[in-house]
Amino acid sequence: MEELRETIERYLEEYNLMTKAPMDLVMFRFAIEHISRISRVLKQPNGHLLLVGIGGSGRSSATRLAAFMADYDVFTIEISKNYTINDWKDDLKDLLRKAGDEGNSTVFLFGDHQIKDISFLEDINMMLNTGDIPNLYENEERLELIEKMQQLSQAENAKIEATPLNMYNKFIERVRRHLHIVLTFSPIGDAFRNRLRMFPSLINCCTIDWFKAWPEDALERVAHKFLDDVEMTDEVRKEVVVMCKHFHESVRALSDTFYGVLRRRNYVTPTSYLELIKTFKNLMNMKRLEILTQKNRYAVGLEKLDFAASQIAVMQEELTALQPQLIVTNKETEKLIKIIAEETTEVEAVKKVVEAEEKVANDAAQEAQAIKDECEQNLSVAMPAMNAAIQALDTLKQQDITLVKTMTNPPNGVKLVTEAICILRGIKPDKKVNEHGKPYEDYWPAAKKMLGDMKFLEHLKNFDKDTIAESYVKKIRDRYISNPDFDPQVIKHVSSACEGMCKWVLAVEVYDRVAKIVAPKKAKLQEAESQLGDLLSNLNEKRAALKEVTDKLDGLNENFMDKKKEKKNLEDQIEQTRLKLIRAEKLITGLGGERDRWIQLTEELTVTYHNIVGDVLLSAAIVAYLGAFTLSFRQDCLKEWYGMCKDKGIPVSEEFTLVNTLGDPVKTRDWILAGLPVDNFSIDNAIIVMYANRWPLMIDPQGQANKWIKNKEKPNKLQVIKLSDPNYTRTLENCLQFGQPCLLENISEELDAVLEPLLLKQTFKQNGLDYIRLGDNVIEYSRDFKFYITTRLRNPHYLPEVSVKVTLLNFMITPLGLEDQLLGLVAAREKPELEEKKNQLIIESAKNKKLLKEIEDKILEVLSSSQGNILEDESAIQILSSSKQLAKEITEKDAIAQATEKEIDATRNGYKPVAKHSSLLFFTISDLANIDPMYQYSLNWFVNLYLQSISKSKPSSDLEERITNLNDHFTYSIYQNVCRSLFEKDKLLFSFLLCIGIEKSKDLIDDREWRFLLTGGVALENPHPNPAMGWLSEKSWAEVVRVSDLDKFDGFMKDFKSNLDDWKELYDSPTPHQDKIPEPWELTLNDIEKLIVLRIIRPDKIIPALQNYIVKKMGKAYVEPPTFDLARSFQDSNFASPLIFVLSPGADPMNVLLKFAEEKGIVEPISRNNTLDTAGFDKLRKQTPHAAQPVETTSEEPNSPPMNSTKSDTDADSKEQTSSAAVSRKSSAESRISRKSARVTFSNVSDQDGSEETFDDGDEDDDVCDEGSSQPGGVTPAASEPVSASPDTTTSSTTANTEDASSAISVVTAAAEPSNHPQRPSSHPPLQRTPSRMSGPGLQTISLGQGQGPIAAAMIDKAIEQGTWVVLQNCHLASSWLPTLEKICEEVIPDPERTKSTFRLWLTSYPSPEFPVSVLQNGVKMTNEPPKGLRANLLRSYLNDPISDTTFFHGCNKPETWKKLLFGLCFFHALVQERRKFGPLGWNIPYEFNESDLRISVRQQQMFLNDYDEVPLEALTYLIGECNYGGRVTDDHDRRLLNSLLENFYNQDSIQKSHYRYSSSGSYYCPDSENYQGYLEYIKGLPFIVSPEVFGLHENADITKDQQETTQLFDGILTTLPRQAQGGARSTQQIIEDLASDILSKLPPDFNLEDVQGKYPVRYEESMNTVLFQELIRFNRLTSVVRNSLHDVLKAIKGMVVMSAELEDVFDSMMVGKVPVMWAAKSYPSLKPMGSYVSDLIARLQFFKVSRPIGSYVSDLIARLQFFKVSRPIGSYVSDLIARLQFFKVSRPIGSYVSDLIARLQFFKTWINDGMPTVFWLSGFYFTQSFLTGSLQNYARRYRIPIDHLGFEFEVMDQESEMDTKPNDGVYIRGLFMEGARWSRQTKVIDESNPKILFDTVPVIWFKPGVKADFKAKQSYECPVYKTSARRGVLSTTGHSTNFVLDIQLPSDRPHTHWINRGVAMLCQLDD
Repeated sequence: MEELRETIERYLEEYNLMTKAPMDLVMFRFAIEHISRISRVLKQPNGHLLLVGIGGSGRSSATRLAAFMADYDVFTIEISKNYTINDWKDDLKDLLRKAGDEGNSTVFLFGDHQIKDISFLEDINMMLNTGDIPNLYENEERLELIEKMQQLSQAENAKIEATPLNMYNKFIERVRRHLHIVLTFSPIGDAFRNRLRMFPSLINCCTIDWFKAWPEDALERVAHKFLDDVEMTDEVRKEVVVMCKHFHESVRALSDTFYGVLRRRNYVTPTSYLELIKTFKNLMNMKRLEILTQKNRYAVGLEKLDFAASQIAVMQEELTALQPQLIVTNKETEKLIKIIAEETTEVEAVKKVVEAEEKVANDAAQEAQAIKDECEQNLSVAMPAMNAAIQALDTLKQQDITLVKTMTNPPNGVKLVTEAICILRGIKPDKKVNEHGKPYEDYWPAAKKMLGDMKFLEHLKNFDKDTIAESYVKKIRDRYISNPDFDPQVIKHVSSACEGMCKWVLAVEVYDRVAKIVAPKKAKLQEAESQLGDLLSNLNEKRAALKEVTDKLDGLNENFMDKKKEKKNLEDQIEQTRLKLIRAEKLITGLGGERDRWIQLTEELTVTYHNIVGDVLLSAAIVAYLGAFTLSFRQDCLKEWYGMCKDKGIPVSEEFTLVNTLGDPVKTRDWILAGLPVDNFSIDNAIIVMYANRWPLMIDPQGQANKWIKNKEKPNKLQVIKLSDPNYTRTLENCLQFGQPCLLENISEELDAVLEPLLLKQTFKQNGLDYIRLGDNVIEYSRDFKFYITTRLRNPHYLPEVSVKVTLLNFMITPLGLEDQLLGLVAAREKPELEEKKNQLIIESAKNKKLLKEIEDKILEVLSSSQGNILEDESAIQILSSSKQLAKEITEKDAIAQATEKEIDATRNGYKPVAKHSSLLFFTISDLANIDPMYQYSLNWFVNLYLQSISKSKPSSDLEERITNLNDHFTYSIYQNVCRSLFEKDKLLFSFLLCIGIEKSKDLIDDREWRFLLTGGVALENPHPNPAMGWLSEKSWAEVVRVSDLDKFDGFMKDFKSNLDDWKELYDSPTPHQDKIPEPWELTLNDIEKLIVLRIIRPDKIIPALQNYIVKKMGKAYVEPPTFDLARSFQDSNFASPLIFVLSPGADPMNVLLKFAEEKGIVEPISRNNTLDTAGFDKLRKQTPHAAQPVETTSEEPNSPPMNSTKSDTDADSKEQTSSAAVSRKSSAESRISRKSARVTFSNVSDQDGSEETFDDGDEDDDVCDEGSSQPGGVTPAASEPVSASPDTTTSSTTANTEDASSAISVVTAAAEPSNHPQRPSSHPPLQRTPSRMSGPGLQTISLGQGQGPIAAAMIDKAIEQGTWVVLQNCHLASSWLPTLEKICEEVIPDPERTKSTFRLWLTSYPSPEFPVSVLQNGVKMTNEPPKGLRANLLRSYLNDPISDTTFFHGCNKPETWKKLLFGLCFFHALVQERRKFGPLGWNIPYEFNESDLRISVRQQQMFLNDYDEVPLEALTYLIGECNYGGRVTDDHDRRLLNSLLENFYNQDSIQKSHYRYSSSGSYYCPDSENYQGYLEYIKGLPFIVSPEVFGLHENADITKDQQETTQLFDGILTTLPRQAQGGARSTQQIIEDLASDILSKLPPDFNLEDVQGKYPVRYEESMNTVLFQELIRFNRLTSVVRNSLHDVLKAIKGMVVMSAELEDVFDSMMVGKVPVMWAAKSYPSLKPMGSYVSDLIARLQFFKVSRPIGSYVSDLIARLQFFKVSRPIGSYVSDLIARLQFFKVSRPIGSYVSDLIARLQFFKTWINDGMPTVFWLSGFYFTQSFLTGSLQNYARRYRIPIDHLGFEFEVMDQESEMDTKPNDGVYIRGLFMEGARWSRQTKVIDESNPKILFDTVPVIWFKPGVKADFKAKQSYECPVYKTSARRGVLSTTGHSTNFVLDIQLPSDRPHTHWINRGVAMLCQLDD
């Protein structure tokens, strides 16, 4: 191993030498194993790797090193912001060409962070599988490859046919041989699992290598290597390494706890460990240098002070010795002064003589110089010409001269030149006679001779021009100079050689002329110079004499100066010594006070230096690991670390804090002034930001970090960017280059890949400068650059790939930090002058402290930098003196300021209770986001509300009263503002949280008691038997036992057992929440503890008890949520804050919004007259074009007609109920006539009210688009929520009024908000107009969906300029566009220069985690769901339009009847809504009846009363019961119930009787009020808690409903609290393995169908044989699925098969105790949890066949139970039980579970073995209808009667479960449970339920077949039978419901409406 390590380390060194990015790796065993594994795979042909590990685990580093060792190239892709599919394809081409074409062995390193598109993995999957990617190459590229392969084949002499296919295959084969793909994926999250499923080659074609957490030896080796060079002792180093390991491991465990308690993720990776060590080393070096520097400066300062003190005596002695020397020197100096005076007189006389002669000589010299200058000036004219001539001669060559010489008859010009030269040189001509006999001189022969001289040119150059004969010159001037032909310009045309000679002649002539003038002057100059020489000679003699006497005088003067200097030095020395004495005294006096402090500081620094190892180690651990944790987790962790450091002997300070170690008080004060909260948690965060190696990523939901960074870096030109900015990289590049800080804000959970080099700080050197690559650009990197990142997400989940690259910081505000801010705000408002002075003092104090620090630094610097004796440095002493004086002044000022600040703080802190109280409120509301993602509230919103409360609350001069007023007002203000954005279910929860929070702040709540109230304690084995089995549940008894462990409940269990009768009385009480609990507990327990008692005894009454508790503690107002008030919400908004409707199923805010828009004048109002003739309607249609014209589309074909279609995906249950309803109603001719008449009437109403609905059996209008059709203008079905019969997707009534539409409204929507409606019965087709989008002012609306985002953005752009309103509906459907919406809300809308103040943006959305947090926090949120409670519902109806309109309220001509019917209708509306809370007992399907239903019904009712003399109750009943409300109802039994309820309000008694009672008790009645206000007062006087009797339900109905509400409320509260970590002995995988094995062991083998068919063949006379066979087929299919899925899950857990999505669902469902979807698809209906479901399934199977004797099975069961009781330690058993209860949520205790199982096994006999049973267990059938049909079939065949004529009569027998013999006809059945009533065994009729008995077991029922026509009518109740308690179902493919079985006629002595209202039904099975 050691040899292998050395080898790899050698390769690593070589790699680092050859790369720009060296790797500092430690070769521990773990790393060596991975590198070796990778190397082996890479050496294999077609070897690929899948490296699985979290980011920072070393996957890429190991791959690069392994590739280098194999001499392979590494290929990676560079992801940039603009990286596209085309770039990817190009990179792949390069990669494959490199491997296949060039034949280079290449490793393709690809990480999951580079997956920008899923197609990337598709291509990799293909490469892994085949080595090729289809259609990657263009034809030209492919041909090029083929040609290259052909060349290779020829070179290799390959015996292969060179076809294109073979050549391409060769290319692929080379790719497969040379290409190695290494994938680095993270296993965190679902993405990894999903990718493996989608692309199986990732597993099949790769060797998988898991990079798990580093082992301890790896951590130790890494620490040793990097800490070897750190200065510390070996013992300390050894312990530091141990501590580093412990930090890593403990934070990993802490992260798990962090997630378990707060559901916050934090990942610990090897990178974190390396950061710890790196941070430790950096901080260690920095702090050591800092401490040593400070210590040295103090030491030098002390040294200088000591030196000054020691010098005082020495200097006094020096001063005494110097005085006599000074006297002697003075005498000698005076004597010298006299001698010098005498000598000076003599020197002056000689000096005068010399000066006179100097003057004469100077004049002569000047005259000679003037002559000389004149001569030189004349010569300066001739000499240039002469020099030019000589230069011209230099250009001549000998051949040029020879050429002239050879001329026999030279031209005239040549002759002229040669003659002139001959004359000048004195050469004689030949004398000749011409033809005329005249003699002439011929110079040519002489000239030729002259030219023949080899030194001819040299003679010319050296010609003596000063001695030319005058005759020669005269000839030249006479004959040649005046001759025009004697011109160089003329001569050069004859001979170039002669040209130069001509110039020479001319120059000689000029020179001779000048020389003649200069000669006399030269002679004169010579004479003058001679005279000057004589004068100077005489002068020099005189000067020598002068010098002699002067030198003598200078000697005397020099001697004098020496004496003088000596005297001065003595004087200076004396003075200097005197000054030094003064300075020394100053220094000692001035800094003497500092000496003691400096000595103390030096000692402290010495101690600090000694402790620096431990302090910096802990600081580095905090910086590297604890940034993401909250305060409590940090403190606990740090406490444990500190103790361990102490134990291990690592030097550490006695009181360690991060602030003391790394903090700087001056910097901290500056940070606080910049907006950093004052608490230590925030200051620690700021320190981590400053000292972390990685850039900080701050979790900042309240914007505190954002604010701080912006203020802190503002002077440094901070640039702020967002990832949504299109050009953010450009801004970032500029910051990098110019060293400006940059803030990246509002990021989500992912970062752009382009930022990776910046986050990793991957800089490189080039030309001595640092550079970094950002995307495609290389940028110069400035070391001044700083990068900050913030996110507004409250609980972001950053995967390791992100978190390892940044320093994650939890910057959420703390209570202390917020408290200080709020205190400042309230003080500023209440005492503005004090707060202003306080702020000034803070700034002044910060300034003073900064100055003091600077002064001290300056003093120490001066002392340190002073060279030699400090006493000799006057400036230094002066600086020290002035600095000390200034410091003294500042200290005095600061002391005064601090005293003043204390006085101010005393006054200011008087308001601290307000700040503390308000801080508590903020953290209460901030926790609401855990309940629903839409409950987001910003700190700015909170502060604004806080300031408003300060202004609006009642003033008082008494401080205590003022504080009370402020707290009360702000608390209620918070309650009101938050309540309007909460759903009804959460309003009481919020009130309770507020109440508990306030009580906790007063220390009135014990946390253990609070937890117990919410959870009932942790369930452990209960060894105490239940003393009241008859009435007390096991769950309640277990809580009695557990609560006795609480301090205040000591002895509770014992007392409870002793006083069972008293507790039974409380249990049986109808109002236990109001009754007193048994003594002594009534006296000893407080209110919260009494709630605990109530939770144990009667949990169903917790809700009213909580209301009473809140009223008692806070007041009645906190249980009366404010009603929906749009005007108030609008008042609180502005143009920059969106108004957000948070939708719930059925909520429709559009009607209210449109009405409000009319009131505000945004849209034009529509006439609302109660009568509207045809002309008026025509006018209305003209005003509203979309009401009469086809829908305008927004598709690409603007003129395409609207599409009409029915809902394609209607809920099957709706179809089932619809078809039956249609058949039943269509069978009556009266109904059809009534419906048609009503249709005509209602059509008139629709015309009046603008409704577009027409209820008819005919086809839909052409211009109507059903909600399920393709929506031309809005949301397409694909973008909508799935449609089902569930009320969760129903919405507003389709009777939308024209009062809600206007020509001023521009609408782009597919339907009313929200988008889905229930399917109406077929006789009432659902009609919903899709209004067209029009261009008009006022209000525009668009329903978001696919492709609608840009349209919405354009609308907003237009509206902000016009100041109009925009409504964006269904924002949850456009999650991909929501970031754009966020950007619009943050950057576009808030701009006051662009946005008009009248602009408003309205948003509607269902709760969605995708909705932008910033929009939620800054917007005004509202919910508009029906209020909770009958009272609140009635109140809302009367406060809303149209009833609140006085004109409308008094607009009926039958006022008394109108008001009674109106109140009855509103009561009915509240009733049908409130029944939903009772679940299936209230409605089979909880329909979302809403305000639209009431509004249209109220208007119709008034119109009918006005138009008819008699009250048309029948018509009103039909319209309201069948159309308006019944139009939503899809279940026949619900329709029956609806009409039954309506009968109670629409009857003659309700009109005629006074105080007509709506309930049997008379608590609710119709008031006889004359005015509107009277009705309001009556409604407000109604009780909060409504008895079920007003709904027609039994008192028992409240139990389940109340228990569910209690559970829901407590569960909601628990989500706002930190979780309590629970331990388990085994992992989830082990538990699932055990559970699966247990189920498999109990699951019998499949039935042998052949044996069964042989024993029970198909017989005509016995249909039950066929029923049995078909049932066994179904159960075989189910058990096969269960068995196979469990086997596969076990294999998947072991890694033998892939955990597919289906298997994962089985695994997850088993974890939470649900029936898996895979099973449910093949299963009979069941609502049981998994435990009960499996037991029930086995029981059903046992019904058909017992696989072994019952005794054996029971024995086995007992053995299993004994195993749990005996064979395992109790601790292990308890842990196992807790784990099971936690994971499977078993709803029944193990005892009752086993009892039920044994009872079933004993009860059920075999059908197969023992024959057909006497009594059939109806619930045991898979397909119940086949059993019923089989029974009828037997009867029909026996008596030869058509089966269509047959039905069942029913007789309830006396026997409970068994019958002795079979009936002659029909069947006996058992196993039914009655809900809502019971079967009276005495009276043989259906009767009221017993108190608290929710379900009654029905005795055996005889199903007697018979001819339906012969059945006799009798008083009975038609009781529906359902398979499960859900009651609702869907239509199966057989045409039967999956839930409804049949109606059973049960005898009754009461009207059937009584039981209909009770919701009585029978169930085949219960839920447990």
